[in-house]
Amino acid sequence: MGLAGGNSRGMGFREGDVEMNATGTELQKFVRQVRTLSTQLASVLVSADELMGERKWDMSMAQNIAFASMSTSLKWPRYWYPNEVFRFYQCADRADRLAFVSILLDDDRDEDYVLQQPLLTAGWFDFPEGVQPAPVTSATYWWARFHGYVPDRRDDGQVVTTDVSNWKDVSYPFTHAHTLGVPLAELTGAGDIKTRIIGPLLDAMHPAEAPVSR
Repeated sequence: MGLAGGNSRGMGFREGDVEMNATGTELQKFVRQVRTLSTQLASVLVSADELMGERKWDMSMAQNIAFASMSTSLKWPRYWYPNEVFRFYQCADRADRLAFVSILLDDDRDEDYVLQQPLLTAGWFDFPEGVQPAPVTSATYWWARFHGYVPDRRDDGQVVTTDVSNWKDVSYPFTHAHTLGVPLAELTGAGDIKTRIIGPLLDAMHPAEAPVSR
């Protein structure tokens, strides 16, 4: 890596076999764009919290966090930024279910799924009768990526149900996963978050109640 003074194209950095160059002002602009993106992602999750709370779905996490699986090590710079941000919820009226809202920003780190673009996803997990899921901890934060793992997933806002008993590689405490997702870039504000994701999610979980998505 070389560094030159002024605004000349003097900073080059190499990732694999691709060399990229940028001026100091361009680098600063990029860093500020990342900060702006982070603020926008947080706004989406705050809207989700509020909309879910209106139907008495409260946060179900041991800590009030929005991302995990990060690294502070110099050896793992690719993990300095999250691949997804998320929230989990529980409702006393549906104690056998655990719901989530997440934003999948990039491909799965283990290459179990590939994204064409970031997705806003949501869903819920059905637990066996009489089993109440415990608050989510670091051991299960990865469930927020579940939409990406669905074999025949749809990214058009339609709910897809998966019987996880057919998945022999992993044993889950829940019986079914229901997920939906839409391209994040298609959402322009809180209204779209409600009508495209949270509303359909709540309508599917509470079919006997007045629709939220309309």
